[in-house]
Amino acid sequence: MDSKNISTIYPPPTAKNVIFLGYCMNLDRIFLMLVSGTICVYRINQSDTSILEKILESNMIKDSNFKNLNQTITSICFSETIPPKFDVDIYNEASISNVKLINDAYEEQLAKYPPESGKIDRFLALGLSKGSVIFLEVDKIDYIYARFSFHR
Repeated sequence: MDSKNISTIYPPPTAKNVIFLGYCMNLDRIFLMLVSGTICVYRINQSDTSILEKILESNMIKDSNFKNLNQTITSICFSETIPPKFDVDIYNEASISNVKLINDAYEEQLAKYPPESGKIDRFLALGLSKGSVIFLEVDKIDYIYARFSFHR
């Protein structure tokens, strides 16, 4: 059996350990997470080396109020589930009145990417240091799509 090197990925110079490496079929990109919580996005090109397109630190991710995330990323995976577009940390009277908009956005995502489309890697699910889980759209990883907090 012959093996073929498709592409070589070089992490940033400051990298100590890689804890996640995954290929996103939806974007044709490779997502890599370092032990520091930094996410790197690579584009596979025609040469032997992938090109680093984006480096994202956890404090660069913004919520719907454009505030930076104040927790570090501890785990990551692709999500086959389309979460409702909802941020429990920004839950107020305005959020309550936007329930119809939240439901409409959810239905729009379901219609846009039905299960039979095969595009199951549309979201990244990130576990955070203080017990929250956030979802990011793979093509808009700078902004929180959905956030849920879990407490003991």
